[in-house]
Amino acid sequence: MRKRCYTLLEGPKPNLDGVPLPIVHNLVCCSMIQSKMKHLDLDLIKTLLPFSFYDKKKFAAITIRLSNPECTALLFSSGKLVVTGGRCW
Repeated sequence: MRKRCYTLLEGPKPNLDGVPLPIVHNLVCCSMIQSKMKHLDLDLIKTLLPFSFYDKKKFAAITIRLSNPECTALLFSSGKLVVTGGRCW
């Protein structure tokens, strides 16, 4: 698993009116993948996705590290998908 790089957060930069612009630090979204199967085969899906990690003894979802945009996705066997760590820069 790759090591995360942390950077200092910069403050909001003011626009032409002198009002600071908002910055998104952590965007979270949830989704549902619909399938005819009752449960997704996470062992098979893990072999198809690069940069993914799955250990059913530790956690019940596949952890997928995306590079562009840099965020993390969790895929559960029920079809629920949670994406976290999205930013605006």
